[in-house]
Amino acid sequence: MVAGIVLVFDVFTQVLLPILIMFAAGWVLDRRWKLDLATVVKLNINVFVPAFIFYELTTKNVAGRDAWMAIGYTVSVVVVLFVIAGLVGKWRRYSLAQTRSMQIASVFYN
Repeated sequence: MVAGIVLVFDVFTQVLLPILIMFAAGWVLDRRWKLDLATVVKLNINVFVPAFIFYELTTKNVAGRDAWMAIGYTVSVVVVLFVIAGLVGKWRRYSLAQTRSMQIASVFYN
């Protein structure tokens, strides 16, 4: 029971709380200065998210097996999305260029 509570607290403080803080900061800044949403989105995508990912990747200790499992899962998802997009392209009788475009858009969804 205690371990479950500790786990929930860890997830809240390390995952949800930073998101809520960024959301609240954005809301307060927008209320105060009427921010341009397009600029905020560009800053988030081009500065904050890469910085967050870099920090998390360089400061965490991950067991080798866990890292390989995460890599394997990611590669599997990409391959499955690629194949599904190819099958949909054939089913819909798209041209090769359209099918490849759909596959690229499906694989690089982020």
